[in-house]
Amino acid sequence: MAWKKEFKTKEGKKIILRDLARQDTALKLKTFYNDLVKERTHVLYETPISLAEERKWLTDTWRSIRKKDAILIIIEQDGRMVGSASANRMKQKNRYNVSLGIALSKDIRRMGIGTVAMQEIIKRVKKTMKPKHICLCVSSANKPGQKLYTKLGFRKVYRLKEWIHHFGEFYDEIFMILKK
Repeated sequence: MAWKKEFKTKEGKKIILRDLARQDTALKLKTFYNDLVKERTHVLYETPISLAEERKWLTDTWRSIRKKDAILIIIEQDGRMVGSASANRMKQKNRYNVSLGIALSKDIRRMGIGTVAMQEIIKRVKKTMKPKHICLCVSSANKPGQKLYTKLGFRKVYRLKEWIHHFGEFYDEIFMILKK
């Protein structure tokens, strides 16, 4: 049975966290992600993703999930995808480490949903993937993200100066590791 957790925010919004499922089509995921690109959030891409790119990503993600090298949590409100949290085992000599990521729609940010989603994915990663280290990278411009990760127990390990190009400007990339 697939994993699922429901809770209400302090604002009374019912939120569902659940595993990626077959009903999560490439079109649905592409639409969510491209909305974040349009908003100019600190996600990886600056240009919209094509349906073909999203289909390939989804196929690769399912393969990684089956091999227990990835976890993808979908965050829903009123049947609509409003976020995701991911964990990916790193490759080759880094395979004993896991990298995390999270993306939230603007209408659900700063409500504690990111905290709950990250706490859940960390708990699941520790239980099922058993990594040596859990890490993530964040843009120096993403102050709310840095605050969340610090609150969860991540510490800054290094900073790459002007590493991320974000809509015409360069920002530092901050590498963080979860304290044991």
